[in-house]
Amino acid sequence: DSEVVEGLSILAFEHLKHRSEIEIYVQPNYQIEHLDFNTQDSILSDQRVRKALAYAIDKNKLKELFYNLAELAYSDQHKNSWKYNSQVETFYSYEPEMSQSLLRQAGWQENPEWGWTKDGDPLTLTLTAIRGNKAHLLTAEYLKYAFAKIGVTLQLDFLPAEVLMTKRLPTGSFQIALYPWDSSPEANSYARWHSTQAPPRGQNYTRLTDIEIDGLLNEIQTTTDVVKLQQNYQNLSLKIAEALPAYPLYYHPVMDVYKKTVHNFRPNIHQGITWNSYEWWLD
Repeated sequence: DSEVVEGLSILAFEHLKHRSEIEIYVQPNYQIEHLDFNTQDSILSDQRVRKALAYAIDKNKLKELFYNLAELAYSDQHKNSWKYNSQVETFYSYEPEMSQSLLRQAGWQENPEWGWTKDGDPLTLTLTAIRGNKAHLLTAEYLKYAFAKIGVTLQLDFLPAEVLMTKRLPTGSFQIALYPWDSSPEANSYARWHSTQAPPRGQNYTRLTDIEIDGLLNEIQTTTDVVKLQQNYQNLSLKIAEALPAYPLYYHPVMDVYKKTVHNFRPNIHQGITWNSYEWWLD
């Protein structure tokens, strides 16, 4: 019978919140759940379609799935990082009317019976996510509902994590993929976004190709001036938000539980739960 249990799924919160003998501590870790769009896909290569999907997502509804304990994400950079640009938080509020307008601009025609069609083909997309991940299941089901509200059919494809990460993403065999980014300070933006870094050279799984983004990434690789480096990262965040090769959703929430008999328990996402264990004491 442990005094402290770390790293529980946030989905256990409903079961544990009524237990009077424990305290619950929830914090975001460095993993950002997000959607990768395959920018070489015949449908998703159109930036207007990607933006239409972003405007169809009500992030507050996603937050409710996790008892309002998950923090919303807006960038591949962690919100506490010096690289983070808070201006990205103004992009893509929930506006389903804008979604429909963008689809029309992209040449899709709305049919009351069949939804959106173009050249006789329906607007049907497939989301690939990790099998056995309950949070991904809830997120995917919400996205299917949200996209249906604007007339877009979303099919769900759940795969083992290894298959997604070693086969589907590297080969580009997906349309939309749901998986976590690493937003730790060591995460490599160049490998994630530069046009030369599509697999197998890097992790540009979206196959993004953008001259301005490449230019900023090249400068970041060579800049030693800290002020200039921060400015480049700030500009990079805005350019990526505009290009929308991927759409951040929420920080992966981590739940630690401890008995009320444990005092001075202060989990730290950077150093782990035992960083100050020498200061703990028990009743």
